[in-house]
Amino acid sequence: MRDVVLAIAIIYCLVRTLPHPWIGIMGWTWLSVMNPHKQTWRLASMPVAAAMAIAIAIGLVVTRDKRSLPVSRETVTLFLFMLWMSITLPFSFDTDASMDMWSKVMKIDLMVLVALAVLHTRHHIMVLVWVLVGSIGFYGFKGGLFTIVNGGNYKVWGPDGTFISGNNELALALVMVIPLMRFLQLNVDSRRLKHGLTVLMVLTAAAAFGSHSRGALLAIAAMALVMWWHSERKGAMGAVLIVLGIGLVAFMPDAWTSRMNTIGEYKDDASAAGRINAWWMAWNVARDRFFGGGFEIYNNVMFAQYAPD
Repeated sequence: MRDVVLAIAIIYCLVRTLPHPWIGIMGWTWLSVMNPHKQTWRLASMPVAAAMAIAIAIGLVVTRDKRSLPVSRETVTLFLFMLWMSITLPFSFDTDASMDMWSKVMKIDLMVLVALAVLHTRHHIMVLVWVLVGSIGFYGFKGGLFTIVNGGNYKVWGPDGTFISGNNELALALVMVIPLMRFLQLNVDSRRLKHGLTVLMVLTAAAAFGSHSRGALLAIAAMALVMWWHSERKGAMGAVLIVLGIGLVAFMPDAWTSRMNTIGEYKDDASAAGRINAWWMAWNVARDRFFGGGFEIYNNVMFAQYAPD
């Protein structure tokens, strides 16, 4: 049944994209970020995001809507970065392996440029934020309930075969979307929506904790600090954040607490030491080669040549 419902929704977006490409951007964002087709049986392996991108390309030709890429330091920087990645690709240590990731990055950045060309109004931006919040908030809602029901004893993971499948990647996305939820809360009039977004923010934070990611703990602390700093009611916001933070930390099991405590003992932690070693390896590659090493440099040969360990 879910296959049928999702197929109808995708077909509707495809049809609406032809006269209005900005709708296609919403559909492409939804499919690429949430990956709803990964929750189905028959659509899981189908290139639905690519189909949406093709519809957008056709829509850009036939639409009567405004479409113009703004020339700004941000768009110029993005374009130059895309150009630089393309120039350095032939100089990669493993060009064939780097080609796959280069292709993914180029497709994403190209769609970012298309989005900048077709999203012009406040309505467009508000819809985009709702799409992002709904796409990641779905996993925040599920993961938060899962964490609460199981007492935080099991890790929260993202959908298989996506950019957010890992616990660290999902946690990063969850923390990033919480400020967008707060933004929507400040821009809606309905009290029910405001309360619903409050619940969603709490569950999303719980899901981030439930990922058992130490990076998520640091990120959510930094995010909370920034939200408090920009709040007009710092006293009330600070009290809410402190109570919520203490409550979530107290709720999590001893295994979670023990893992988080290793943040201060990173020199004795294999995972942290491995990441620091990888950072130094990347730094040494950058110093040694003007064009870098390409997208795929994390292998035994590269570590043997450039890593401290």
